[in-house]
Amino acid sequence: MRAAVKIQRRRRRTRRTTSIFSCSVVDAGVYAAMSDRFVKPGSGAEMPSPSVAMPTPPRGMNPPPMDSSTPPSVCPKTPSDGKMETEPSFEDVQEPLYGALNACRHTVKKQICDDVERRLKLFEDMWKSGKLSNLVKHRMHRLSQDLKRKNWDAADEIHRGLMVDHVAEVSQWMVGVKRLIAEARSLNPEQNICTDPGS
Repeated sequence: MRAAVKIQRRRRRTRRTTSIFSCSVVDAGVYAAMSDRFVKPGSGAEMPSPSVAMPTPPRGMNPPPMDSSTPPSVCPKTPSDGKMETEPSFEDVQEPLYGALNACRHTVKKQICDDVERRLKLFEDMWKSGKLSNLVKHRMHRLSQDLKRKNWDAADEIHRGLMVDHVAEVSQWMVGVKRLIAEARSLNPEQNICTDPGS
């Protein structure tokens, strides 16, 4: 009887040990499976980054082409006012002005001609001393060429434009140029409408 009781106790102990061992094995498997999914911080392994879905363009619209060979567009530089490429020669401006003045001396009063000449001298001094902008010089060059070709209206238009746009530079001598245009026109009233393409 006692032997039978001992045998039963041994069987119970064996069952408990087996069940505890089985639970330990199951827990270890679950722990290992969870370890594969979660990485401990500082282990050096990289966590998988969640995938981000790129937005799709609307139907009918294509994305712009990516061409690295195309250089970026650059706005062209334009020269500012008064900074033209070549300064005209003063002799080219002086010759038509004094040519018109000499033609007027035969019919115009000496006092008027002397006043015009004095203002032309002032114009020359300001040109050679660098007191005139390049834009004024170019406009005076065109005025003198129009005066030479008897384009009175064109010369007078340039004179009025200079008085409006550059009065500080031209006010002291432009009155003489205006008088010279008027007197030269009175001698040759016919208007020459032909213009030089190079002007």
